[in-house]
Amino acid sequence: MAARLWPMMRSLNEISCLVAKAARGAGLAVGVAEDLAEALPGCCADQEVSEALAVLADHLAGPDRLASVIAALDVVEAGGEPVVLEFPLDPVIAALIRQRGTIVWRAVPSGLSLAVEDCPPLPRPKPQNVLAEVWGPLERFAAQTYVPATEASRIAGAGAGLSDND
Repeated sequence: MAARLWPMMRSLNEISCLVAKAARGAGLAVGVAEDLAEALPGCCADQEVSEALAVLADHLAGPDRLASVIAALDVVEAGGEPVVLEFPLDPVIAALIRQRGTIVWRAVPSGLSLAVEDCPPLPRPKPQNVLAEVWGPLERFAAQTYVPATEASRIAGAGAGLSDND
């Protein structure tokens, strides 16, 4: 029988940094990674953050949808014209929408309709319990951003170089 992995309390900074590194490790642009890092920890107050992070790991395996959602949010904010996304609402997309603060969504037959409206402010976020089995896949994406610890990388300027005497 496999051992149960218990949730660990993670600060908002820990969650945000891991989300940004995982998104970059999955090949997303810096701006998209920053949008995700800002949206997920602070906008999951009404749902379990572990669920949102698990959905994020699925998105990172095929990240084209996230860039499309963020581009649509930018268009709505810039022009104020409603946009319809042909995606189902999930915790990650909901967090990206709520993070903007002025965009609301409505279900329509073809997907989600996004429009600019006044929205109530989000509650102040708190540290969250995150399941270890959710944290692990994101750490593997984040590890794609690390420089390998080899002699060649040190010669090329990674880390402290060849002389670390401080």
